[in-house]
Amino acid sequence: MTSTLTRAERSDLLPRLCAKVARTAVDQRGAEVLAEFERQLTAVYSFDQNEIWRNAVTEAERVVAQARGQIAERCRGLGIPHQFAPDIGLHWFGRGENAFKERWAELRRVAQSRIEALKRAAYATIEGRFAEIQTGLLTIGMSEEAKTLLDSLPTPEALPSCSVPMTT
Repeated sequence: MTSTLTRAERSDLLPRLCAKVARTAVDQRGAEVLAEFERQLTAVYSFDQNEIWRNAVTEAERVVAQARGQIAERCRGLGIPHQFAPDIGLHWFGRGENAFKERWAELRRVAQSRIEALKRAAYATIEGRFAEIQTGLLTIGMSEEAKTLLDSLPTPEALPSCSVPMTT
């Protein structure tokens, strides 16, 4: 026994399928964005992987070596023993502010919440469009009075907005 879908079932099924595919694409994109953020967060940059960085470090090392010589000479003149003499050095930090565990966690939380907010906005757009399509399909053959009643529903944009106050 074969069964065929009714026109109403087909008109309901296709928009649902399209909305599901769109939501899946949103989830996939969210995962890609988070993965790219994680890649950037964990990146460590060596001074010698870039010619400009390498040249800058080489120049800085030269200046630091010169300054160390001047400091050591002055310390000898003041009678400061070598083991107690001040010194100067050069350090390359292969990470920015994400080198600190606390900042790393904070950056990750912000990225996750931002991605989630963007996904929810995309879902809302998908659901809104789905509702428009379903409404359009369901109003075929509907009386003008019924359409007028349906049009009297407030849109999301017409609803009062709320915001969460930020504390400092």
